[in-house]
Amino acid sequence: QVLITGKASAKEAEGMASSLGGMHSVQADISLRAILCSNGHIIATGSGHAAKVHVSAETAGDQALAATAQKTGDTLIKKIIEDWNKQVNNGTSLVLTVKGVKTFKQKGAILAAVKAMSGVASVNERNWDGTSQVLVADVSYKGNPQGFCEKADGRAVAEGVTLAVAGQNGSDISMQIEVK
Repeated sequence: QVLITGKASAKEAEGMASSLGGMHSVQADISLRAILCSNGHIIATGSGHAAKVHVSAETAGDQALAATAQKTGDTLIKKIIEDWNKQVNNGTSLVLTVKGVKTFKQKGAILAAVKAMSGVASVNERNWDGTSQVLVADVSYKGNPQGFCEKADGRAVAEGVTLAVAGQNGSDISMQIEVK
């Protein structure tokens, strides 16, 4: 999901009506941002400018805003599609935190289990601390965070050891080790 936010303004060029035979010249500016809802990442920005002339200053303003919104929107859509294609081809970036990882061997088994999941393009260990028993890794996944959680929850790591999803906040996923 993508959220589009922005700002638009229109202003009449003062003193132009007399030289335009009573017509009003209005200039409009717009700036837009496309934000990926899952993690707040700004995936695209765009801005535009347009001017229109009309007998009514209000109509000229509406037309100028519509013209610049169309141009800026088209640019933004192209950038959104490029970003989406990049995610589909390369994967969505996720931050995976796993609690209860006691040993180096267990850490290796977890990383291998995540790498073996379908849709996982890459797994890069960020940090592991045996004292706090926390493993943090960057995962590139060809899908959304929800889909990753569905595949990872209950995934076997070793004999009698599975992963359990403990929480998800956008692209940040928390898991823990369960021993049966």
